[in-house]
This record gives sequence, C-alpha cells and structure tokens, in this order.
Amino acid sequence: MLRFLSYEQVDQYPNLFGSMFEDRAIQFKDRLNWPVTITENGWETDQYDNPNAVYAIWEMPNGTHGASMRMMPTNAPVMINEIFADVVGSKISDAKIWESTRFCISPKSTDNQKFLSTMIMLAGAEFGLQNNLNSAVAIFDIRVFAIYRSIGWKPEILNMGSCPSGKIWAGKWEFSKQIRDQLCKRVGIDSKLPSLWYAMSQKGAAQIDKIAA
Repeated sequence: MLRFLSYEQVDQYPNLFGSMFEDRAIQFKDRLNWPVTITENGWETDQYDNPNAVYAIWEMPNGTHGASMRMMPTNAPVMINEIFADVVGSKISDAKIWESTRFCISPKSTDNQKFLSTMIMLAGAEFGLQNNLNSAVAIFDIRVFAIYRSIGWKPEILNMGSCPSGKIWAGKWEFSKQIRDQLCKRVGIDSKLPSLWYAMSQKGAAQIDKIAA
C-alpha cells in the first residue's frame, strides 16, 4: 500500500523508514556512487530530511520499504534552488510547487520495477491533488527520464545542465485528475484507491497540512 508520511513520523514507523534510508544508501552510494553521506547505522540521509519533508512510500506486506520519494515545498530550502540552481536557471519558490527528490526502488523488492515506479509517480499525482498543488519539479538524469517515459508521464523540460556523471535536466510535472487516473489504469487499480490510501495516512496528512500552510 501507499503511505504518505512526514519526517516527524520516523519514530512511529521505524521499520518502514529505516529500510527506506538503508535502500537509499544501497541505491545512491553503492550503485550510483553519488557523494552522499551514510550514517553509522547505514542510512543515507541529508539536510533535506527534515520537518519540511513528506515521503510517499510503497510499503511491502512485511512493513518494509518497497519504493519511495521525498517531497518538499519550494518556498522552503530545497535542492533544486540550493544545489542545482545553475541547472534550473531561475529560483522556484511557490507553496503550490513541490520538489521531488530521492526516487528510490528497493533492491529487495519482489515487485517489478515498472510497477513500483508507477506507484510512486501515482503517489505524487495523488499528493498534488489532495493538497491543491499546481505542479512538481525535480532534477533527473537520462536513467530516470527513461522511467518517466515508460510510465507515460514525461515532464516539461525547464533547463539542462551537467554533473560529474553526465547530463541532467530540470523538469516540471503538472497535476491533474486525468494523469492520476491514467496512472491508476496502468497499474490496474481503481482510481479511488490512492485517495483511500491517502485518507489512511491521517497523521501524515495532519503534518502535511501544517507544512503546506
């Protein structure tokens, strides 16, 4: 199932968050060799894992992480304005535009990667609708762009830049019910189910309301 949780709920879901941060370490440090920080307990975290963050997480039946991404309002400190400002070209600061980062698929998941990727993109679409947001923005490389293209929700390209591993892009996704329903159809679920999952994350929703205010 999908969960929408705030950073302040880490202690309430230790297995879910712990396995997510461990999987992030495997993906971003071990596999991609990004210059990320790994804690003593094997977690990958950074300064943006803070009370402004909301996480869309696909929870496995055993309560551990299957896939996830981190979302933050751009009118707070975000990577796209601070670390990748040269890629974006101009600062994005709007409570109705949220940044998406740390898109991660668990290497231990038994579900196929396309399904998990679609579920996390679907979570982003549902989150945007539930919170009356206009769009999401993110920095991505060709590997992740291929995922977006295969899912059928490609971003509007805002600008292009480069990093040590190659070219990167800044992109923007507009939220709509049409996109949400399209993603539901791709994974074969009723379009009402994401809203139900969101409603089940009541404590997370309360924190989200406080962050977005």
